[in-house]
Amino acid sequence: MTYLSPLGYLLGIEGAALLRGFREGSADRAFVETRIAEIRALLDTPALAQAEGVTASPGTISVTDVYQSWAPHYDAPGNQMIDVEQPVVRRILDGLPVGTALDAACGTGRHTTYRGNSDTT
Repeated sequence: MTYLSPLGYLLGIEGAALLRGFREGSADRAFVETRIAEIRALLDTPALAQAEGVTASPGTISVTDVYQSWAPHYDAPGNQMIDVEQPVVRRILDGLPVGTALDAACGTGRHTTYRGNSDTT
């Protein structure tokens, strides 16, 4: 059995970002302090602290089942995960050079239209 928590998932992503930065040698002081601030913000978000998790047993539900259930609502208003995830992704995108990117298997592709710091509108 695995307990899946929205807050735990997001904290795991932050932890993975820190570990990747350490491994790649890109985790300077500003990077680490930013990740820690994001972790504090996640911990201070009441909706995440109170969000119900789910218990999953291996083999009881397929990825296809989850996707078919979630996909129609992913970009819908009220998806609190977007409110948490989008600012983080946009900060990452803002720090990257302008160019061509592949947004594969990352949801509905909504980040592909973001122009970041180069956006004049």
